[in-house]
Amino acid sequence: MPGAKVGFMTRFGELWREHPLITAAGILTLLLAGARLVPLVKAIFPALLGASGGDEPPIRVKGGSIDLDVIDPNTSSPPWSGSGRNFVPSRGRRNSQDIGFAVLNAPAGCPAAGSEVQRIVFRFTDPSTGGPDDVTIHATGNTTHVDLSNSLPSPPSGRTLTYPGGTTGGPWYMTIHLRAGGQPVTCKLGASNEVIIFEW
Repeated sequence: MPGAKVGFMTRFGELWREHPLITAAGILTLLLAGARLVPLVKAIFPALLGASGGDEPPIRVKGGSIDLDVIDPNTSSPPWSGSGRNFVPSRGRRNSQDIGFAVLNAPAGCPAAGSEVQRIVFRFTDPSTGGPDDVTIHATGNTTHVDLSNSLPSPPSGRTLTYPGGTTGGPWYMTIHLRAGGQPVTCKLGASNEVIIFEW
């Protein structure tokens, strides 16, 4: 099927030209992490074809303590800027304030991927119980912002911004607020879940 191969290579070339950093980061992550990320790559790849073309690196979010990793093959500068309760990726800029996301092993009732999101809030405890443990991701201007309810006791270590709390393997929660409004969607996540945040 030469036509299919040519079509794939043309599409891949367009993706590489329009989103070089995200494409390189996705390939690097897949190579480093192995086959367990294949479902996540399958979720993200179609979304990226419709993304708006900035070069800010995506962010991977994991539970336990809430860990946020900048997925960026560039190691020449610290990946995070900021201190205390407010942080931003130090490289790249967005062309849109809309957020896209994909969830690895999304549980029942939780969307596997989404776009045109205004903000995403991560918590250690059920949102209905309250409590100051929010990690909020939103975009302002040309940058993704990570706002914490409490100041970090220490600066980020390498690519990872760790918001301490929760329990290893315990539940954590993600609440999705769409730009169009409506009722936010809350997902209960576990140890097998990871969330990738990227520009839409």
